[in-house]
Amino acid sequence: MNRSIIITIASLVLIVFCQSTSIAQDDKLTKEVQVVKPYEPTISDAFKINELPRVEDTISISPSFSYNLIMRPVLIGFEVNPIPAARMVAEPLSRISRGYAKLGFGNYTSPLAELYYSNERSEDYSYGVWLKHRSSFGNIKLDNNQKVDANYNKTNLSAYGKRIFKQSVLNGSIAYNHFGYNLYGFDTLSTAPTIPESPDKQAQKNFNLSLNYHSTHSDSTHINYTINTKFDHFSDKFNTQQNSFYLGANIDKYLRVEKFGGTVEFTHHINSENLSPSNSTILTFSPWVGLFAPQWRAKAGIRATFDINEMGTQAHFFPIGHLSYDIISNYVIPYFEFSGYLEDNHYAKILSENPWATPGLNVWNASHKFVMKGGVKGNMSPRVAYNLSASFSLVDSAHFFVNNLNQSEGYFNSTFDVVYDNIRKKDFLGELTFAPTTNIKVSALAQYTAYTMENLDKPWHKPNITAKATIWYSLQNKIILKSSIYYEGKRDIMLQNLSSTQIDGIFDINLGVEYRYNKRASAFIDINNLTANRYHAWYLYPVQRFQLMLGITYAL
Repeated sequence: MNRSIIITIASLVLIVFCQSTSIAQDDKLTKEVQVVKPYEPTISDAFKINELPRVEDTISISPSFSYNLIMRPVLIGFEVNPIPAARMVAEPLSRISRGYAKLGFGNYTSPLAELYYSNERSEDYSYGVWLKHRSSFGNIKLDNNQKVDANYNKTNLSAYGKRIFKQSVLNGSIAYNHFGYNLYGFDTLSTAPTIPESPDKQAQKNFNLSLNYHSTHSDSTHINYTINTKFDHFSDKFNTQQNSFYLGANIDKYLRVEKFGGTVEFTHHINSENLSPSNSTILTFSPWVGLFAPQWRAKAGIRATFDINEMGTQAHFFPIGHLSYDIISNYVIPYFEFSGYLEDNHYAKILSENPWATPGLNVWNASHKFVMKGGVKGNMSPRVAYNLSASFSLVDSAHFFVNNLNQSEGYFNSTFDVVYDNIRKKDFLGELTFAPTTNIKVSALAQYTAYTMENLDKPWHKPNITAKATIWYSLQNKIILKSSIYYEGKRDIMLQNLSSTQIDGIFDINLGVEYRYNKRASAFIDINNLTANRYHAWYLYPVQRFQLMLGITYAL
């Protein structure tokens, strides 16, 4: 206890001493404080408690309950009224004209008349008849500027009919065609006789009958077939006559994924005495097999052709092949073909190719031994289509027209003969069609052909380049504008001394304007050979220059 008292007293004495000393020091200090740094308050980090409260209950309670359904009918006071069946109203069909007439007249004293007539719409049959006539009675200037009578007239009369059955269709037609013209191609560059005022005349007359019967099965399990038959009587002004009979049949059938088919063709010509050979027959058999899928097509076969005439029988065998693949939904379709055929050069065909061929000219049939073709086609868009191709051909006995030379006098006559050669031919073709709207249509075609001759110096009268472009435009279906451009490159011809030279190519621009007064009546203007180019269709045969025709049309 005494110790505690002593410690207490000592503490009090020490406190009093310290206070006195502090008081003494305060009198000596200067009480000014300068802050040299702003105050920076700080907050200490907080720590979150991550533990969540939880309740641990060891007792599990499963609720139990029961219920009963009381079946009570619900009465609805609603009566259902029947709704009549909807009727689909068909779109009205556009009106078709039962007849059409066209009359016109142009320079070179050129009348034009056309008449068409057909039945109205029918699901069972159709028939019609048409008549067309065009002629010209003007003169044409030759290369020496001498005028010559170059009259011509064309008349075509035809009637046709069609009967539609449940699963087949029968077509038939009868026609008569007459083409009269002058042989006005005189040699003005040599010592030819005086050009007569009235040149020799030629006329082609053709009468034909044809029938076609084919199936229309939509089910691939059925046999599809086509039967064609035709009779043709041809004659000219020099009493040269030819009767031709044609019969052809085609049949095909699907067996699983393969499609088998074949074609049989029979052609027989009966010629007059001034044609040789007097009779000839061509018989062809073409069996084939094909594989078809949504994106690709393949076909292979053989064509056997027998050329029978009084000189004997010649057998020809040609390949049949086709392969195509749709890469991008009809946008890009590459294709490859190889084939061959016998070209039937009968008299009527030769005159249609060159009207000024020598009357009664006999031309050999040409054997296209091998034709290989490849290309790509498709649609760039729904409005643009294209086709690019290249081909290589081997042809035996190809014919080329040369002017008929008067050997004794050394000048050309007004007709053409033919010479033959075995050739190799390369063709490059490009086609384009463009229809941005229903009111405008544009098409263009260009072809380049390269000939490799075996014996002849040149491919006489054959151009290397041909091109054609057409434009059709409708202005509110009231004014129709048409234009076409045709071009052929220069052609080689054989002169009197058997040397060669070239004649100018063909460049022809045609324009047409039609004004539709109403749905029935219209008027038109046609201009042909706008540049008045005096080109030769065949050597020594210049064509009419600027041609203008005015006319009217009327729909019945």
